[in-house]
Amino acid sequence: MSMLQQFNAQSTPFWTNQLQNGLPFMNNLQNFSSGTLAQSFQPAQASLNRSLSGLGSTLPSGMAAQLQTDLGAQEGEAFDQNTVANLMANQQAKTQAATALSPFAPAAAATSAGGSVLSAPPVQSSGIGNIIGGAVSGLFQGAGTAAAGGSTLLAGI
Repeated sequence: MSMLQQFNAQSTPFWTNQLQNGLPFMNNLQNFSSGTLAQSFQPAQASLNRSLSGLGSTLPSGMAAQLQTDLGAQEGEAFDQNTVANLMANQQAKTQAATALSPFAPAAAATSAGGSVLSAPPVQSSGIGNIIGGAVSGLFQGAGTAAAGGSTLLAGI
């Protein structure tokens, strides 16, 4: 059994489950984000209640109820945004699984690895290779300048 076949035999069950079911902790993620959201709105709710209690009945009719409703609407909008973000993360996990299960995945990985090596910047160290390369380059440049009638230190070499 080749290394690729062995790898596929070990990884395929994981990716298949991820493709079919998404993130295994999706329910926990949703519960966590809901709980932290509720906690984050508690100080605003408490502050609003303190402010309203100090005003007594001097507010216009329905104003206190509307302020409570507005705060609830903001919390609901934040909940919706968190839910959409969690669903997008789940969809991204399924997409990643589908990509990993593709028969072209090993070739794509090899191609991207090769491309990253080819697009890497040159090494900027002062190793012996750079010193020799610089000297040889200087010799060729010096020879070209000397042939054109210029003077360099290496023109006689």
